[in-house]
Parts: sequence; structure tokens; C-alpha cells
Amino acid sequence: MKHKLLILSLIIISLFTLKSLFHTGFFTSHDGEHQIVRLMHFHQGLVDGQFPVRWASTALDGNGYPLFVFTYRLPFWVAEVYYTLFPNLANAIKFAFIVSYLLSALTMYWFTFVISKNKIGAFFATLIYQIAPYRFVDIFVRAALGEAFTFIFLPTLFLSFYQLALSSKKRWIYILLLTTSLSAIILSHIMILILIIVPVLLWFLVLFLLSNQKRSLVFSAIIAVISTIGLTAYYWLPAFVERRFTLFSTILGTYYQDHFVTLKQLFYSKWGYGFSMPGNIDDMSFQLGLGQWLVVFLALIIILSILIKKIFKLKLLKVNYSPTKLALLAFCLLLFVYGLFMSTVYSQSFYQFINKIMVIDLPWKHLEITIFVVGLVGALIISIVKSVKHKLLIIIPIIAILFYNNRNYLRVNEYVYKTETEYWNNTSTSNQNDEYAPKDFLTYDDDKPKEVIPITGNATVKITNQEPYHLEFETNVTTPFVYLKTNVPLYPGWTSTIDGVEAKVEESQGSIIFNLPLGKHEVKLEWKEEQIMNIGGESENQLLSRKSNEFVFTSNVISDHADLVTKVVYYPGWQMYIDGQNKQIPLYRGHIAVPLVKGYHNIVLKYGNTPLRKFANLISFLSLVIIITLSFILWKNKKLS
Repeated sequence: MKHKLLILSLIIISLFTLKSLFHTGFFTSHDGEHQIVRLMHFHQGLVDGQFPVRWASTALDGNGYPLFVFTYRLPFWVAEVYYTLFPNLANAIKFAFIVSYLLSALTMYWFTFVISKNKIGAFFATLIYQIAPYRFVDIFVRAALGEAFTFIFLPTLFLSFYQLALSSKKRWIYILLLTTSLSAIILSHIMILILIIVPVLLWFLVLFLLSNQKRSLVFSAIIAVISTIGLTAYYWLPAFVERRFTLFSTILGTYYQDHFVTLKQLFYSKWGYGFSMPGNIDDMSFQLGLGQWLVVFLALIIILSILIKKIFKLKLLKVNYSPTKLALLAFCLLLFVYGLFMSTVYSQSFYQFINKIMVIDLPWKHLEITIFVVGLVGALIISIVKSVKHKLLIIIPIIAILFYNNRNYLRVNEYVYKTETEYWNNTSTSNQNDEYAPKDFLTYDDDKPKEVIPITGNATVKITNQEPYHLEFETNVTTPFVYLKTNVPLYPGWTSTIDGVEAKVEESQGSIIFNLPLGKHEVKLEWKEEQIMNIGGESENQLLSRKSNEFVFTSNVISDHADLVTKVVYYPGWQMYIDGQNKQIPLYRGHIAVPLVKGYHNIVLKYGNTPLRKFANLISFLSLVIIITLSFILWKNKKLS
């Protein structure tokens, strides 16, 4: 059977399994709307001239957020292509999912054919890889776009090492493929690279032992790794260094402890569209898949039959194998056990160690490498089994089981219909815990009941109205004066009126207080956050423009001085210019503050690159230039070998 027909069949099957994504609207999921919001910020950053995009100005309730300092960006380049042509955020994200799923089928087919030298085996392996419950959890339940993209490059990563170890042809091409695969995984979801680092190193070790060109293999791998480090430095270097400026480690440092799975869940766990929960009360599935388990069981039978043939000279199955294929099959089963082990609580000590370097939130993400390995096992089985009859007896039932087992998983939970305006008005961070919020930034939550207590002097207090961000009370002061302390923290945006007259908001130890004279008074406290807030002095302010990387306004200070607070959270990269002069940025509860003297002023806040980011950008640019130049020279001289 020709490659073209098998590849076309894989494309048709893949499109069929994703038929729910061709429905109008979007779908409820863990991160679906987050992905839409990220694309929105990514697009706006590009429009505003950010390259690379790093800052999301309207996130964190409009205060700004270093979203793309830390978040993967490769999937959004794919979605951006669609959005540029057809401006629809939801459809662009669905398009990215479809592209990732189709490409993962093609790369898996390529890899497993090279390994097995068997077209049907490669076709079989690809279906095992594609039609797995976890793949549909990633798309329809979690909407994990970054992880979905890493499924494209896992096969090409392992293929590159295989070709560099066992083939002497087109060596530079496979060095480039290895570099591209590593770089793409980092830019799609760097956490997945950390999860697969042990399997990749073990794969390299096995190939090293099997290779007749060990020195060349090591040299090629070193070149690819160095190239990858350089190409992706613009992303990983700032992300690694700047993490200390955020709440990330504080919030997610021990998150993994609640998200191990049990062996029972790996065999079967009920399908659901909820979340991963502590223990085994999860409302989502972590099953490997019945078809996938059968493939592993068959691999064990084949290895056992080969051992029986060797030891007892008995032929249980007609097999045709080489030492290399048998070694790879045994190695794949070892990796399979490793993937399952790392998903369970038995591996907890590993996470305690690795979290000192990088936070891993969900151990069951190891299911990705497990599914990949099972696909490879499927290809090796078909290439080892000699009888055509036995091949068919393996392939046909397992493919049928794959489709039957996943028949109810090829759908979304519920469709939702939102306008583009609704998505563009979303001010969330797109992170569930806002973990990349700057450490100095204080969020404001005003849902708790309010209190007003005399701390000096005597007074009776009656709260007449209290709502989130609003407080009204009446008081009768019976001493010459009284200090009333509220449990409302002073935060930019609070205004107060006393007996109908606007009054300055005062604080004591971070809470709003009132200094009132003898008599009866009516007090109102309201919070309305504005782009520019005056916390001291008197001024007339006008916002001229706000972009993702720029905040420009004028201020006419009427009093001797004024202290202004902007609705821009500070993060390294912001610079402030007052009347054209670069000024040091003071902070007020994490916001950029602007102290001004009497007179008219122009204020410009600009977000750009820190020295570290400039250095990282330069490394990536030079790496790209060197790789392209070397590739051109080798191609021109016809030395691609």
C-alpha cells in the first residue's frame, strides 16, 4: 500500500475525530477561553510593536501582566496566521488545535515507518498515538494548546536521534531536525521538555550503545543542544531569571502533591469534563485506553515467545526480528513503566527534587510520553510478527477497540457563543491562579463584611449600606473628636465624602480611617478604579493613549505637588519619562506612582527590554543567523551528509 493512501487515510480519520471543532462557537473547557484571551494579548502586542511579545496590558483586571515572559508562544503564531486572515479569536484557536493534531499524525507516521520499515505498522502506530483518551482530554476537556503542540515534535525528536545514531546520510538535516524539535517543544510547553528529559536521555543512551558512529552521534547532539539553547534563549532565559519577581513558586510550589493518579485510574477512570482533584475523586479521566493496554500486553507476549524460542527451542509465534528491534521493544516497555511510575505518588521524591529547579504542576502529564511509547511499541510489534495472518489478527481488532473505546470522547461538553467584543473585554490573566502577578502587586477583594470601630474618642456607628466597593455609615461623635478605623485597606481608587463634602482619604497601618469632630455625620466611601488616580494633592489628569507597551497622559498639578497612581502594575521593563526626562519609578502597592510638582506635565510610561532581555534576544538572533548561514554553505557545497 502506498504512503500517500495511508497518509490520506490518517488525515481523514484525524479530521473525523475532531469533528466537534468544526461546530460554530467555542466550547467549555479548562483553558479554552484562556487560550482565546492569550491570542488576544498576543495579537495586540504584535500590533503595538512588541517583538517578541511579553506584556499583556489589559490582563490582571486591566493592571497589566507579564504573560508572555512565561507563557509558551509557538501555538499562538499558528493561531495568529488564521486570525490575520479571518479575524475570529475562537476559530483561530480551534484551527491551531486542528493543525497540531494533523501534524502529530504525520510526524508519528514518519517516525514509526523509519523505525519499523513497515507502512502498515506505521499506520497502526499512528492510530494508537492519535486515538487515545488522553489526546481527547487535552483537546476537548483541558484545551491544553501548548501540550497539544508538543505531540507534533515528540516523534521528530526521537527520530532525529535515531537517524544520527544509525544512519550516516543527511547528517546536517537531522541535526537541524533535532534542533527544531527541541526548540519547538520549549516554545510550545517548556514543562513537557522537563518531563521527557529522562526518556530522551535514556533513548540517546540506548542508541549510543547500538551505534557504530558514537563520536559523531555525541558531536551532533552537542551541536543541536547548543543551537537549541541559543535559539530559544529569548524565551527561557528571561522566564527563568524573572520568575523570582512573581508569585509563581509561592502559589504552585507544591501543587503537584494533589495531582498524582492511581493505577486503577490508569486502567479505567470515568470520563468527565471537570478538574483534577486531590486523591481519586477527579472529575476527568486519566485512563491509558483499552487498545493501548492490549498493545503492551501483546509486546510482553512477543518478548516471552522469543525468550522461549531461545531457551527451549519452541516456536510459539513466527517472528522476524533483529537485535536492534528487540532491544528497542524492550526499551519501550521500560519507558512505558517509567511513564506510569512518574504519574503516581510513588515518584513523589522526584518532584520534591525537580521543583527546586522548575515547578511541575501535574504529574499525570507523563501520560504523553506513555502514549507515544505505546505507539512505537505497536509499530515494532507489526514489524516483528512474520505472519500476515497474525498481523491482521492484531491490527484489525485493536483498531476496532480504539474507535469503540473512544467513541464517547470525541465531543465537547457544551458549546458557548460569545462575540469578539466579549473576548476583547476579558481582563483576566488567563492563568487560573494569577501566578505570574508581580510580588509587590496587591490584589483587592472587597467581599468581606465591613467594620467601623472608634480607636480614639467615643462615637456610635450605624452602617446603613455596605456592598462590595461601597460603604455608608452614620455616626454620632460624643467627644471633641474621634478616629474611626475601618477594615477597608487603602487602595488606589477609594474616594470619601463626609456630610456630602468630598474629603481626603486617610489611612493608618494600611486601613482607611476618618478623623471626625463632635456631632452627627454621614460618611460615604466608594471605590472606583480609574486609569490615573490622585492620592495626594490636586491635579487635572487626562489619558492620551494606552497601548500594550505604552501609557501616556498629561497632568496639570494645581497644588504645590501631587502624588498620582496609574493603573499599571510595575514589572521590570517599564520606564517613566516626565517632560522628556527619564525618572526612577516609585511604587504604590505595586502600581507605578508618579510624583509631580506644580505645573503642567507630560508623562510617558514605556515597556521595553531589560538588559537581560536584550542579551537573550541577541543570543537568539545570532544563533539563527549562524544556523541559516551554515545550512546555506553546506547546501551550496552539496555536503548535506
